[in-house]
Amino acid sequence: MIPQLFLENKKRKLQQAFAVGGVAALSSFFLFAPQMAAQDTLHNRPAAKDYHLLFARDLPATWFTTDKLRHIYYILPKNEVIKMDANGTVLFSYFNKTLGPPAWIDATDPFNILLFYPDFQTITLLDRTMNPTGHFNLFEAGLFGINAVCMASDGNLWLYDPINFQLKKTGRHGQFILESADLSLQPGLKEALAPNLLLEKNQRVYLNDPRQG
Repeated sequence: MIPQLFLENKKRKLQQAFAVGGVAALSSFFLFAPQMAAQDTLHNRPAAKDYHLLFARDLPATWFTTDKLRHIYYILPKNEVIKMDANGTVLFSYFNKTLGPPAWIDATDPFNILLFYPDFQTITLLDRTMNPTGHFNLFEAGLFGINAVCMASDGNLWLYDPINFQLKKTGRHGQFILESADLSLQPGLKEALAPNLLLEKNQRVYLNDPRQG
């Protein structure tokens, strides 16, 4: 069964700056943690005032994200991908000069990191030391115009097919495992979906379409 589909109704707000005319502004990264008592549960979440700042970093990044181990991953304007710890120490880096700029990092699994290169419709997978473990060309799988991909919890890949308006789960060799119905037929949509981000969490797949929010 395909995980339950959730559509964000609001634009995802990320504290990041994007390169404009080849020049990237400085991004400020903030990590907060909740102050939770032992009896707190998911149904008793702390209020915003209960969060406290763990650390802040200024990054010359076009994109950044974190993993559950508090590592920071960011893309430099010259397309190098950096992995840094919470103390600001650079641990590892990755650079591919043939695929153009990476647009998205999925570090949900810190031992299986996904990079997406939209210009060449290529997904690169990295291990925890930022060494490549595989490449997946979407053209070779008969997919075109893909703008949103993410890792599945079982090591496969989720992507949104904008031609057929379907959320698809695919293996690393291009075989399709699951696919949704035509999502353009979902009630309440202002127009056909054009998600720019995907994320799987707790057996659910989240799609972010900023035009719908």
